[in-house]
Amino acid sequence: MYAEWHESYKIGIIRIDQQHRKLFGFLHKIYESMLKKEDHEARETLLDELVAFAKEHFAEEERYMKEYEYPGSTDHIQEHVHIIEEINEFYKSGLVREDMKSLLDFLVGWINNHMAETDSKLGAFLSEKGVR
Repeated sequence: MYAEWHESYKIGIIRIDQQHRKLFGFLHKIYESMLKKEDHEARETLLDELVAFAKEHFAEEERYMKEYEYPGSTDHIQEHVHIIEEINEFYKSGLVREDMKSLLDFLVGWINNHMAETDSKLGAFLSEKGVR
């Protein structure tokens, strides 16, 4: 499997962990679409769905940050903004059609790093506040 969820990615907040799992599912679907040599429109539709879900997920994380007054929220939110900007650049440049594999590699790397570093800190903070 190209983009596979591992239990080590859990941050300890059930809802966020479920959403992270779903993000990996989207990445895997896009990769499978590439392997099947489905047309660009099919892959772009899957990518659009991934981006829409990611925005919902980011909004939910940001609600947690606001509700519990997370001190690292500014930097964390900036990472969310940055990844959406990067994806938009792929769209604008046409690389979504030409080089979906590079975009997927970038996204998998970003998600792995973001979850391991940034989201794990949020998870630890929320766990201390009693959020599960």
